[in-house]
Amino acid sequence: MFAGSLHLNSSGSTKIFIDNNLEVVQAFMKRMGIETTDGPSKIVEEDKNKLHVEMWTIEEILQYVSSGADQEKEVICRAKVIDISSRNGWKYLGCGSCSHKLGRSETSLICNNCPQKTIIGVARFRIELVVESGDRTTTFVLFDRDAKKVTHTTAEEITALEEKEEGNTQDNQKVPKCLLDIIGKTMDFQVKIAKYNFETSFQAFTVTRITKENSIVQPEMDGNIKKKMEKLVLLYRLQVLVVKLV
Repeated sequence: MFAGSLHLNSSGSTKIFIDNNLEVVQAFMKRMGIETTDGPSKIVEEDKNKLHVEMWTIEEILQYVSSGADQEKEVICRAKVIDISSRNGWKYLGCGSCSHKLGRSETSLICNNCPQKTIIGVARFRIELVVESGDRTTTFVLFDRDAKKVTHTTAEEITALEEKEEGNTQDNQKVPKCLLDIIGKTMDFQVKIAKYNFETSFQAFTVTRITKENSIVQPEMDGNIKKKMEKLVLLYRLQVLVVKLV
């Protein structure tokens, strides 16, 4: 404290003690718009549903399906990509507005999900990954958003390159090299066990999130949360000063 004003100064080795009952701390928090709780920070609570997804093996996923539980569920499975199935191709023609797969009439493209009469078709990824964990294997279906993150390209770019090299003879059953590079990598897949998984003999699970770093890919931090975290850093430094003054 100098000339009646608080000044913050700390180092990387400074210990931080939190005491929300101190009057000076309460005044600072009120001024900065930071709320306190008796439990964990609200910043953590806002994303707790994403953080509390169970980690399962392929064996546990298949057992859950065969148990007849008939309840949709999302889990994380750490698995190694051992192959890419080409029987259903690696892409589909999706609606430019909603991404749903397009149908065809004799003269035009049809989207059963959009009311627009004029439909623009966009090539999108749909990759069937053959994965293993332990001694069990299954199929995880990777769609456009996460496939672009892993391949660092788009289905449109690959299609344009194939058209340039092969003309109209391009084969959708032929897996591009940039997709084959995924084989051998171990990733954490967040997959959805859907109702159709309980009704079919061939199991394929939709990937809802993917990462190469063994942690869930989270959406970008909300601006309000970021500001709160910056305020908390200031609060910690203030508390360091209070401890030193005491």
